[in-house]
Amino acid sequence: MNKLNFVMAYAMATLVAPKREEKGATIVEYALVIGLISLVLLVSWAALGPKISSMVDGINFGGSAPAAT
Repeated sequence: MNKLNFVMAYAMATLVAPKREEKGATIVEYALVIGLISLVLLVSWAALGPKISSMVDGINFGGSAPAAT
């Protein structure tokens, strides 16, 4: 019973404790997420860029098609 009281007191103290300001941590977390997204975009662009470019070069948009007679 003594352990149960201790656990309940700890849980209540943790839940009711005043919250700390986390503005600095939030800014750091956002910066890390933005950095990770940027890294993923750069790597995918470097890996897929030539393939996409060659695929787009093969598409005829109708501007240089020969005229029908």
